[in-house]
Amino acid sequence: YKDKGTNDDLFIDYGNQANVSTVAPIAHQYSSPVGAASECQLAFIVPPEDEEWAADSMAELSGMLANTLMLKSLAKIGGVDQVAISSGGTDLATHLLSNGLVEYEKQRNRNRFGTLMSKYEAAMCDARKNRRNRFRYGDFTSDDAAEFGYSK
Repeated sequence: YKDKGTNDDLFIDYGNQANVSTVAPIAHQYSSPVGAASECQLAFIVPPEDEEWAADSMAELSGMLANTLMLKSLAKIGGVDQVAISSGGTDLATHLLSNGLVEYEKQRNRNRFGTLMSKYEAAMCDARKNRRNRFRYGDFTSDDAAEFGYSK
């Protein structure tokens, strides 16, 4: 509830939200249906903070989503499914990383995600080495490690 008498609703068909003031009771048989959609994100991918790079990565991703997709759920973090999506045999996250459009968040559980982290690291190193997109002028990764003075 945002204000008294209004309600924030999330529509699971398209994922849009609306603030509505008129609600009606729902019939019992429809009160707890299983949702046909769930919120998900590319596994451990961090979108760029810069608006221009975010627009470029969204444009690249949108172009790839037009094809037939294969989705694999890897984990659930904070109620959001972390997924790997492939299109025509190409992993979307790896493609975005190798083109220097996004970063990834390293995972501590190497037993579970070690292969994926190695693949992500190789893709991002390739983007750095070949100076693709955001690496065109150098390394523009988030310097939020302790050695750079970052603390929560």
